Amino acid sequence: MFRLIKNELIKIFSKKSTYIFMIVILVLIFTTTKFEKNVSLEVYNQYADILRLSTYYFDDVESIKSSIETQAEKNIAKEIREKYDENSWQEYVIQNEMTYDFKSKLCQYEYIKVCKQFLKENKDDIISYNIDINELKPEYDEQKAKAEYDEVHNLFASNDWKKVAKLMIEQEKEKIKILEDNKNLISKDNYYREKTGRENKIEELELRINKDIKFGYDYLNYALNEKSNSLINLNDLLIDGKEYDDLEYVQKVDYQETKERIAKNDYVINTKHDTQSEDTVRYRIANVLNDGFTGLLVIFSIIAISSSIMSSEFNKDTMKQLAIKPFSRTKIYFAKLITCFIMTILICLFMIIATGAANLVFFGTKSLENPMTVYNFTTNTLMEMGIFRYIGIQFLVNLPMYISVILISFALGTIFGSTSAAAIITILIYMGIGQIILPSTVPGWIMNKLLTTNWNFSNYLFGKLPLDDYYSFSHSVIVCLVYYVLALFPSLIFFKKGDIGSR
Repeated sequence: MFRLIKNELIKIFSKKSTYIFMIVILVLIFTTTKFEKNVSLEVYNQYADILRLSTYYFDDVESIKSSIETQAEKNIAKEIREKYDENSWQEYVIQNEMTYDFKSKLCQYEYIKVCKQFLKENKDDIISYNIDINELKPEYDEQKAKAEYDEVHNLFASNDWKKVAKLMIEQEKEKIKILEDNKNLISKDNYYREKTGRENKIEELELRINKDIKFGYDYLNYALNEKSNSLINLNDLLIDGKEYDDLEYVQKVDYQETKERIAKNDYVINTKHDTQSEDTVRYRIANVLNDGFTGLLVIFSIIAISSSIMSSEFNKDTMKQLAIKPFSRTKIYFAKLITCFIMTILICLFMIIATGAANLVFFGTKSLENPMTVYNFTTNTLMEMGIFRYIGIQFLVNLPMYISVILISFALGTIFGSTSAAAIITILIYMGIGQIILPSTVPGWIMNKLLTTNWNFSNYLFGKLPLDDYYSFSHSVIVCLVYYVLALFPSLIFFKKGDIGSR
């Protein structure tokens, strides 16, 4: 058996096509990685000119006011970006902390300026449209609006973002007090949601101050926002004093995912390690087997080997020569099958090394300093692990899928003696063609009998609940084993009993 396997590996690596295939994969990976480096995010900012008279604006007075208001907001956004920079904390506060009055104070005065200019430049036309100019004039007191405008700009110019955060905390506390005073006027659910939402916001702002996380667009701000939103979702799930056991199955899945997000973002905030970003060398290398592009390259490479290893012998009329040697057909069959499994491991290693090399060349090694983080749903704790252990776990949870692809393409190649037919059918199965053609009304207890809906064992990793209660770890194991037997034994019997001459 060992000799047969060795011979199969020698045959594969003695072919020029093998090395051409490897070179093509390398070129694809390096080209894609370089493209990712060259792609830069462009912020598209368009600020309209001062409003001109048109019938669009003169449907009614309110539409004119709305247009002026929109122009005022654009002007403020442009002014802040030009004065403080596009990625400044001031710009972040204006654009993202919409529930506070910083932007409204700026916009009130800007509205007055835009409105004055609009009325001045369109006065004659406004009269011709029989529009009452007085109805268009701002309702704000100009002196008060200017004072508030200057107050916000002075606050921003001081560059004291913590002072701004503290003001926001005070505003939240005042709103909670108002909410408490009007508790009897709103429903219990709305009261609970609003109160917990504002309490979460206070917690977020205090955490921002304590951890010295300036307002901005970096990974720390993303983690803060994600944690805050996840806490709101968790509060909604556990409203009215519900416990985890009281939740419906879909809610339990949501609860688990929410707890995972909270723990992972908490880790980022406390350690200031960027472990959540997908745009890093560390993430790309660690998830090479799950990435859409490299993951497909792995699958297609496995299919190419498994569908051709038997059919190529038939096509070249070399199977008879192999069979007359002192080896049983069973040994030949399993030697080729085992070779497919060995090649799968080698393909994964090659893809990991190639992806790692390409990313290190173009992006450097900085992100590799951070560990991988995995949430344990059984203990509700976050685990740190090295990148190689993480990749090993990803390989193991993908293994049932790899085995399925190997057995299907290998069996089809053996029975049909055609590489292309075996490869195409396997690709269609992998892409879930059975799920696509089934009507959407097919119940879950039928869908959970399909191989493609059961081979993803990442759904059960570290106590994770599958998305549907029709599935379980033991159920998926049994389904996969049944399909493995259905793929393996008919092709083995066919190979042992059938004609192995040229086809």
